[in-house]
Amino acid sequence: MIGKSADISVLVTAHNEAHLAGPSLQSAERAIAAAEAGGLTVERLVGLDAPTFETAQFFAQPDIVRNWRVEHYDFRDPYILRNRLVRQSSGKWLAWLDGDDLISENWLIAAVRFLQKRPADSLEIAHPELNWIFDEDANVFSLIDQLDPLYSKAYLYFNNYWDMMCICPRSFALRVPYQARKPDLGYGYEDWHWNLEVMRFGAVHRVIPDTVVAKRRWGRSVSRQNAEIRAVCRPSETLAINHYRTL
Repeated sequence: MIGKSADISVLVTAHNEAHLAGPSLQSAERAIAAAEAGGLTVERLVGLDAPTFETAQFFAQPDIVRNWRVEHYDFRDPYILRNRLVRQSSGKWLAWLDGDDLISENWLIAAVRFLQKRPADSLEIAHPELNWIFDEDANVFSLIDQLDPLYSKAYLYFNNYWDMMCICPRSFALRVPYQARKPDLGYGYEDWHWNLEVMRFGAVHRVIPDTVVAKRRWGRSVSRQNAEIRAVCRPSETLAINHYRTL
């Protein structure tokens, strides 16, 4: 749906994916169809940030613009792009998808159904059970629920439990925006920092069983650039010593 409020907004970010965005949108459409069959209304929104010619041409295809609202920007920063898409969206919940990643068909409906059943005063962010890494790298990561006995807050000093392919309330995404990239200062891993910051404001990271996000690793991804410059995560009050005993 375009131009109306929705239960969930699917927000796709793209820059240089070109034809690789095809499978990504196909997986999104399958997940959207399952969500709509379950009675949910879905908004489709694409944000192109300084796209390559091939990427802009791909998203200009009639079959795409007929169903997806495609916005063009020149931030040259995937996190500032995310903040803008949050403001442009209308859904009660937001679902992120990078333009070359894939989601399981049940991801949207399973996550929203889970969140709908939670108490009205709870603040929870849904993550897939598995991250499947493919293309130039190959791996499978099992994500952990923050309420799982195996969860340890100490791990967050050294690594990030959850990536940014989550589903969260739009109201919370407005309240806790992403920080801009600052590789010149040695900072990276803005998704890690966001996961920490939302915890500071009371959010709990939950894992939705039997769901998968497949993440493509190719070229000069942001994660590889972070590794090359040996970037560190920005400081967060969540890991301050006086907050350590809290979730």
